[in-house]
Amino acid sequence: MDLYRKVRLACAEGMSQRKAARHFNISRDSVAKMMAFSAPPG
Repeated sequence: MDLYRKVRLACAEGMSQRKAARHFNISRDSVAKMMAFSAPPG
């Protein structure tokens, strides 16, 4: 859940989703899903 918050914050501050994916070492699809939903699943 901490990663979820960090990714959303980084993208909100202007980091592109592609750059966030590289920075946090996750897939671009994961970043897109994190940006699409305000709260983590579960």
